Amino acid sequence: MVQDVGQGSTNALTGLGDGEGPGIVRLYVDVGAGINRASRPQHLTYCTCSSPLIILTHWHEDHWKGVDLDPSLLKLAWIAPRQPIGGHHATMASRILTAGGSLLIVKRSSRPAVVLGALRQLVHVGYCSGRLTSRNNSGLAVQVQSLDLDRTWLLPGDCDYRFLPPIADPVSALAVTHHGAATTGTPPGRPIGMEYARAVYSFGNPNSYGHPRATAVNAHRSAGWRHSTNPRDLDSLDTRTTAGDGATPRASIAVGWETPPATHGHLRNHHGMSLRT
Repeated sequence: MVQDVGQGSTNALTGLGDGEGPGIVRLYVDVGAGINRASRPQHLTYCTCSSPLIILTHWHEDHWKGVDLDPSLLKLAWIAPRQPIGGHHATMASRILTAGGSLLIVKRSSRPAVVLGALRQLVHVGYCSGRLTSRNNSGLAVQVQSLDLDRTWLLPGDCDYRFLPPIADPVSALAVTHHGAATTGTPPGRPIGMEYARAVYSFGNPNSYGHPRATAVNAHRSAGWRHSTNPRDLDSLDTRTTAGDGATPRASIAVGWETPPATHGHLRNHHGMSLRT
C-alpha cells in the first residue's frame, strides 16, 4: 500500500488481519507526511497494531514526519542508513530511543534481507550508490520479491534510478522515485506481457515542486508504464496517484501481486482509511 500522506512518502506491506480481512501493517518503508499541512489528508493515521518494522530510506523529514502525527511510531524498531546528519536529524534519532524504540544503522557494506515467512516474501534492503552529499541518492532502496511468483515490488525512496542497487526483474509494482521529480536515470521497464502492474506517484496537492514533473511522467511512459494521453491524468491504466484533485475523494493505493487486492478491512474499520486499487 502506498499511503496518502500528502507531499511525503509512506509505504506499507500488509498481511492477514483479525477476522476482518487483510490490512494489518507488518512493515513500513518510510513513515512520512507532508511538511506543509495543507497537502495532508484531514485525518491521517498509521497502523502500529502489530508493531511493524520501519525502514527509513533516507534522512529527509517528509519520510519520517508521521511520528509527529502518531508518536507510537517512535516506539517501534527502525532500520536507517548511515548518512551525514545535522542536529535536526540527531534529535529525531534521539526521540526514537527516548520513546523506547530501537534504531539500527545499516553498514554501507551490508545488504540485509528479511524473510516474511507467512507471506512468502523476501525483502531486500540495499544502499544506493550516489555521493553522501546527496541524502536522496545515498540512502536505502527496498525490493520485495514474491517467493511464489516471478515478481518484484520496488520502493526506491527518493533515489534516482541510476543509483539503485541491482533490481530483481520483473518489477510489477513501482513507487515512482522522489514523488515524480525529474530524474536522469531510466525507470525500470514495465513487464512485457504482464496484464497487472502498477506505478504509483506519492505527492500532495498543493506542492511547490511541480510534482509530478512532465519529464518524469514521460520517462515512465517511455519505459512502458501505460499512462493516459493526458500527462496529468495519473489515475488510469497502470498508474495511480495518492494526491487528491478536489473532485475525487482522497485515498491510499492498495497494490496486489497479480490482481488488485481485496478491500483491507482492518485499515478501514480500525483506522478509518479508504483505499483505491
